[in-house]
Amino acid sequence: LYAVLFFLPNNVYIYMAGYALASAFMSVTVFMQWGMVGEAIDYNEMVTGKRTEGSIYGTFNLMRRIGQAIGSSLAVALLGLVGYIPNAASQTAAVQVWIKALVCLSAAILLVLMFFNLKFVWNITPEIRAKIAAAKTTKEK
Repeated sequence: LYAVLFFLPNNVYIYMAGYALASAFMSVTVFMQWGMVGEAIDYNEMVTGKRTEGSIYGTFNLMRRIGQAIGSSLAVALLGLVGYIPNAASQTAAVQVWIKALVCLSAAILLVLMFFNLKFVWNITPEIRAKIAAAKTTKEK
């Protein structure tokens, strides 16, 4: 949906509605991340025999915050590269297109990269989930 926003007309109301819809769909990825942390904790316990959820949550939160800091800094740096002039009454048409591209297309590209990571990097398959469940059941007995 973010890529579609780039091609929408420059009507602020249509853009706001589209952006709200796209953001709602993107928020699903946030819920997925937190669910994956729980799976990673269970998987780590199955592999190592130790439940180190504090370390895993701490590492996850640290990496998330570092990513947010890099993302924010990168966004500001890219604004300077596309010719944005602070405190100007208006920006040139080219700068407006670049800002729209940074907001829409960068999010779309990152969501595609996230999909590929989930598809090809994340290795907790249904079979591994079954092994985790079996290990938990065995441990509880």
